[in-house]
Amino acid sequence: MATAHTSPKTPTARKSLPGSPSAISPNVTATGSPVSLQKLKSLALPLPGLTQAGNAGGIAPVAPMAAPKRKKVEGQVKVEEQSQHRQHLSVPASPLRNSNGLPHPANPLSNPRPILQPSMQPTQQPAQPSIPHNIFMATIQKNMSLYPVAPMTNPVDSRRIDRIAHGMWDIVFSREAMMTDVTMKAALFTPLKLRALARLNWLPSWWFLREMAITLMRQSGWLVDDSERQGEWTEAVEWCQKAETKCFGYGAAPQGGGLGAAQIQEFQEAAAKKVES
Repeated sequence: MATAHTSPKTPTARKSLPGSPSAISPNVTATGSPVSLQKLKSLALPLPGLTQAGNAGGIAPVAPMAAPKRKKVEGQVKVEEQSQHRQHLSVPASPLRNSNGLPHPANPLSNPRPILQPSMQPTQQPAQPSIPHNIFMATIQKNMSLYPVAPMTNPVDSRRIDRIAHGMWDIVFSREAMMTDVTMKAALFTPLKLRALARLNWLPSWWFLREMAITLMRQSGWLVDDSERQGEWTEAVEWCQKAETKCFGYGAAPQGGGLGAAQIQEFQEAAAKKVES
């Protein structure tokens, strides 16, 4: 009995899904050509279910495209987060503001530097020396021998004061405007004072300058000892007061040290009666 000839069994591919790893033998590709084991290891297998038809009618694996894109997006997000973090550290904090919209006083960066406005008040200039002071200093500079030695410790006597007053009067006399001003002020002395000056034969303008010199000396801190002239002055004033009392016939001199208009008329009438008698 003849037996049927059977061909030797050759390894065939199992029936499976196209493109699955089990459909291809370990050493044979989809086209039937042998492939080395090293190339198989380096061959990238597609993910299950992701296939694409090849040009030769076979099924070629396709690398997935979604994963690299996702990695790229995640990398960009990380870079943006790092840049925002650096920018946050480098940029100063925004100024704190109150509810009224003004900068907060606790943040010095939020408070703008005030604009300095020019002062509207006039600047105080040093006081200029007065005319009496200029006359006094001009007299001392003209004759340095009039300047006393250590006037703040050694008192200036009456005779030195007289010489200073003479020098001041000479300077004023050479200037008509100054002389007119001095004589007008000296004419405002009380009648008793004018009579006492006449009794001593002292010019009212000279005495005015002398009193002015004493005032300037004391303001400068000089010590003044005018007891000699003040003694003569006191005697002259007392003599004038006695003369007024004798002429009027009253028990006391007129109050105020001078005579009014009615008293002058009465004095003139009394003097005329004495002349007639």
